[in-house]
Amino acid sequence: MTKKIILDCDPGHDDALALTLAVASPKIDVLAVT
Repeated sequence: MTKKIILDCDPGHDDALALTLAVASPKIDVLAVT
């Protein structure tokens, strides 16, 4: 079972890394990015 999330982030390096890790994780289903 995956955790469905919506990421609210800015264009910074830390959020870019978080987005990359979230998309690559089989446990997380990224529904949207704002």
